[in-house]
Amino acid sequence: MNIVRRSTAAVLAALLASSVAGAATAEARSGWRIERDSYGVPRVYADTAPALFYGDGYAQAQERLWQADLVRRTASGYLSALIGPGAGNANVQSDEYFRLYTGGYAALHRQVLALDRRTRTALDAFVAGYNAWITQATAQGLLPLEYAGVHQQPQPWTDEDVLATGMISVLQVGTTGADELTDAAELADLDARLGPAAAAAAFGDSHWTDDPGSPTTIPWAAGRVDHRASILPTPAGAEPAAADEAVARQRAAHRAMARLGLDSVGHSNAIALSGRLTASGHPLLLGGPQIGYSLPQGFVEIGLHGAGYDVTGVVLAGTPGVEIGVGHNFAWTVTTGGDDNQDWYAERLDPAAHPGRYFYRGAWRPFDCRVETIEVAGSAPVAQTACESVHGPVLGQQGNFALTLKDATRGRIDVTLAGFLGIDRARSLQEFLRAGRSIRASLNLTYASTSGHIAYAHVGPVPIRAVGDNPFLPHPGDGSDEWRGLRPTDAMPLVIDPVRGWLANWNNKPQQHWANSSDGFWQWGPVQRVQVIQRQVARIAPHTATTATLEAINRTTGETAETPVGVEPADVVQVLRPQLLAALGGASSPVVQLLRNWDESRVDANHDGAYDSPALTIFNAWYAALVDTTVRPALGDNYAADGNELNTTANIVSRLLSGRHASLPLRYDYLQRRSLSSVVAGALQHAVDDLTARFGTADVDRWLTPDVSITWSPLGAGSVPTTPWMNRGTYNQIVSLVPGRVTGENVVAPGESGDVRSPHFADQLQLYATWHYKPMTLR
Repeated sequence: MNIVRRSTAAVLAALLASSVAGAATAEARSGWRIERDSYGVPRVYADTAPALFYGDGYAQAQERLWQADLVRRTASGYLSALIGPGAGNANVQSDEYFRLYTGGYAALHRQVLALDRRTRTALDAFVAGYNAWITQATAQGLLPLEYAGVHQQPQPWTDEDVLATGMISVLQVGTTGADELTDAAELADLDARLGPAAAAAAFGDSHWTDDPGSPTTIPWAAGRVDHRASILPTPAGAEPAAADEAVARQRAAHRAMARLGLDSVGHSNAIALSGRLTASGHPLLLGGPQIGYSLPQGFVEIGLHGAGYDVTGVVLAGTPGVEIGVGHNFAWTVTTGGDDNQDWYAERLDPAAHPGRYFYRGAWRPFDCRVETIEVAGSAPVAQTACESVHGPVLGQQGNFALTLKDATRGRIDVTLAGFLGIDRARSLQEFLRAGRSIRASLNLTYASTSGHIAYAHVGPVPIRAVGDNPFLPHPGDGSDEWRGLRPTDAMPLVIDPVRGWLANWNNKPQQHWANSSDGFWQWGPVQRVQVIQRQVARIAPHTATTATLEAINRTTGETAETPVGVEPADVVQVLRPQLLAALGGASSPVVQLLRNWDESRVDANHDGAYDSPALTIFNAWYAALVDTTVRPALGDNYAADGNELNTTANIVSRLLSGRHASLPLRYDYLQRRSLSSVVAGALQHAVDDLTARFGTADVDRWLTPDVSITWSPLGAGSVPTTPWMNRGTYNQIVSLVPGRVTGENVVAPGESGDVRSPHFADQLQLYATWHYKPMTLR
């Protein structure tokens, strides 16, 4: 039997808290009912909030208990106690990280006590509902099969478990940054290979704060662009202490999240159309949040009706309410915002008291430390000393330095949960914005309503950093480089009813001159995959769009070629193909003509196991050859066409092809005094020669790229077939907002249930694989 050990003080505090929740829990046990549609989606009806959220927890536990248990245990640092240490002690490493990140049970309990009354009522009842199903399923032999496999019973849920689960959700979709350590390693590599001056130029090219050529969700305002604002000062040196240990812990946490299907972050899209573009004269909304391809997927669908709530949609299993869906006469969706809200700080340790004190604002301060005991099924427990500075948890230590992580979202999951529950209760755009803009996670909220409004709000905590701060490198922990607070809520990007009549977001820049300071995907530049959506939406004629229009846009977007195929952020063809062809001038050949005529799609219409157009193969080989002769030799292998920094690479290539017309000039000589046209033509010839050798023929029609498939990774028992690769939301919803006649369709593949014995385990998989949807039951 698995027993989670907690301190006596924590247990007493929990008992006191449970007495406060007792009355609400008693009220919740009756007065609710659950109905399910033909796809097994539960709809909970109740007259009181305690009863409604009791039913919410009960229904969720019926569908996703094992999955939610894995998520809560990972998030709270108790995974090893359920399934053992894992290969290479991976589960123990994960537990260590999340105990540090959450602050442990005591910190979670303090957040429970800080909950506002309404949110606390919802959480208490939700937990009681979860536990009611656990009790019933245990007595009736209905527990998920996976518990027999680990020879354990599920432990009762607590409010602290829900907060931890919410924190891992925010960590997945609402935090960005914490890449200063890898940036520092890149800078050191550049310096060693290129020398200080060239390294500074190349680092500045690959780490920028504001490219005015970036596509934005909020339409650009008129006015002159100040290019100088985009140029970073020469990078300073980086603090190497403890980086390897800290990065290893980060990666262990990411691997743990990947095993839960929570690895994919920042890959969600959204479209809102106003009535001026639609056939009905009323708004349409498409939401496509992308997370990992797990079985079951991370989202579970539910409807909540009563006690001021009238909402249907999806939420991360193990948390209450609805995070994306259809509310009372409105619909909304969420994408990751991408703001840099995490920073690494290098703390100088006191050699005389090492490692007990660190230097901050002119004095030595003691770390706040505690001992965490990691229970391990089948093995001895592991004791971990967990310490924090004023900046955050110590995640790495070496010599006289420790590395701590400062996170603007950490410790405020109570506010974020309250914000989403406020959205669920909203009855107007003003109420929606008031609730949504209180959320402490970097998100984009896209909204449409029966009253005719469409809106976009970029929300979450944005640190105000010191003047002259280089946000790409680790910060000194001595107090000289502290945040100057957070950007005020009313200074965050917001647009309501844009004149053009549409909004589109695919994790791109929210508005002009909005700075980015994270590495890789979040460096917004002239190449960003939202352009695939925006160019389609911009062509919609007034009063023509229907649900079918959004279905078609979603499919065209999902079938646009990536470089390389199957890598979600790698949509570069829409910008780089015309630029590359233009660089060839008047050159003409069968290969060039094929590339000119290509529609940029990635489809296998004849189902022969390969994508139909050889232009896909040629373009990707051409682009890779160009990168190999320009960007990669300077910046290193991470900047290959298929490297970790592929988004940054694409933006550098676009600026290179733009020459003096680039929105952000390059400072390093990637052409090495060669002409652009000769380099581009040479890369194409290299690609043709390589493809001829690879396929063993000069017959271009045989140069076909094999199909890529989605593998749905099981979290427990059962499996499903692979499905064709499509770059779209793992959840999709399309909603028509006609007053008095709101309708919606969605798909939650593979299915609503996480129980392999259920008929709803994979009954939406074929819908997803064939670009179909099921109707949403909204009332």
